[in-house]
Amino acid sequence: MIKNNILLPHRILVILLVCISINAIGQKRGNEKIKALKIAHITQELNLTSEEAQNFWPIYNAHITTMNALRKKEKTTVSSDMQLLGRLTEKEATTVLQELQDIKKRRFEAKEQLIADLGKVISNKKIVLLSRAEDNFKHTLLRQYGDQKKMIDLRRKAIEERRKAKLDAKMNN
Repeated sequence: MIKNNILLPHRILVILLVCISINAIGQKRGNEKIKALKIAHITQELNLTSEEAQNFWPIYNAHITTMNALRKKEKTTVSSDMQLLGRLTEKEATTVLQELQDIKKRRFEAKEQLIADLGKVISNKKIVLLSRAEDNFKHTLLRQYGDQKKMIDLRRKAIEERRKAKLDAKMNN
């Protein structure tokens, strides 16, 4: 009995670690699936030839990596400084604003670089279509997420109604 009680926290820890690992793997697979869908969507929307795609994707992926790093830096800057927002001095607030402006500037420069680099491998028309394709993909993804959320909410509501109906039936008997 005592041995089982000692091992219980270890078992809980192992179960917790397994659950966290499964969740992380699921998120990674979800991100990979979204990335694959995005590749297919953009390739189709831009009507890329195989040669264009071969040259386009390394440039585009490098750009996305840069933009993600800038987004992460912005999030880190904002979240760490915003927690102290009430206690920021004017000088510190100025520094935060300068950092945010620098990030915006670097985003703009990255976008300019993307356009210049892509201009060497695809037509200007396809570069213009890229922005629309990205927006369309984002809206489609958000709409599907919203639809899934609605379905989950409907399922939860139906389950709750069944529970209430069972409870009412038990109470009436």
